[in-house]
Amino acid sequence: MTVDEFQQAFENEITELLARIEHRYSITDAEMTAVVYASAKKYLADALSQTGNPGLSEESRKAGADFLASLNANDLCLAAACAKGDDASWEDFFREYRSYLLSIARTMTQDAGAAEQLADSTFAELYGLRETDGARVSKFSFYSGRGSLRGWLRAVVFQLSADHHRQTSRLVQTEEPEEMDRIAHAAEKPAPKSTTDLDYVRDRYRDAVARSLRHAIADLESRERLSSWI
Repeated sequence: MTVDEFQQAFENEITELLARIEHRYSITDAEMTAVVYASAKKYLADALSQTGNPGLSEESRKAGADFLASLNANDLCLAAACAKGDDASWEDFFREYRSYLLSIARTMTQDAGAAEQLADSTFAELYGLRETDGARVSKFSFYSGRGSLRGWLRAVVFQLSADHHRQTSRLVQTEEPEEMDRIAHAAEKPAPKSTTDLDYVRDRYRDAVARSLRHAIADLESRERLSSWI
């Protein structure tokens, strides 16, 4: 099923989903429909493999309708707008989630400096470190809207923390000969780029989101500005 066929098959449900979104940012109907279609393909692959609206079984039709009704429309639209690079969405995201991300990082690292590095890495991944065919790939594009954005962000921070731990754990000293051999062999391979390399992170996303961050902080009360990153 193509995105056009998907839109025709679930026109009413998509219209209802769009109506639930409180702030659309710069996301158009067509862009939001494409985002919802990509999300549906992850979870309803079998149902959407049928071609055309007439080809949908009643069971597949109901599964699709229930899926669309279950999506967190506002969170999904915010993620889509951030992935698109919408300034207003980034301002809202920083205002609402920056303290939350840092608090998660602190629980995982138990160290203020490491927590800030992990939070910086998370923001960079969300903005997009990689490019495909010249286009920036934001990690926000992988959010499906199934669960809350907060829950998904917690999983992102956890994943980055685990990745960093795996990258650095091979440097821990050990007295076991077999383990030393394994580490020595691994050291011969090129090390992956660390997601916590602050210079690399800042070069990639600082210019793109710094303005949004300044706007978000400017809207805070004086007391909140002092305590937001403490």
